[in-house]
Amino acid sequence: HRTSLIGKDPTIVLVNVQPHLPARALGLASPETLQVFYKEEFDKTLGEARKILQNAGMKYEEVTLVGNPADMIAEEAEKAAKAEADAAEKAAADAAAAEEAKRIEEERADMAPYIVGSID
Repeated sequence: HRTSLIGKDPTIVLVNVQPHLPARALGLASPETLQVFYKEEFDKTLGEARKILQNAGMKYEEVTLVGNPADMIAEEAEKAAKAEADAAEKAAADAAAAEEAKRIEEERADMAPYIVGSID
């Protein structure tokens, strides 16, 4: 069952890394030509995966990189792991703050019968 394996509402990340072109080719092409070339390569590589995810109604995002595939994928995985850890840490801090606010409000409610005047 999809929800038990990847969560209720997952966002799939498609990562594609194209290797650098040889230096001779880089020297002959304009930046615009290289941009078009890499976009076409990314589209060819990711096209089928996009269709599958779209047909399945799944959310996805794309990460397209140029460089050494092993290095770039490892860097992207490290970034994703850090972002996930940061989000979990923030969620824990938010939950702790909400719990503290609730505790303070309950203490105030408990003390209300004993407060005669206001301290403004």
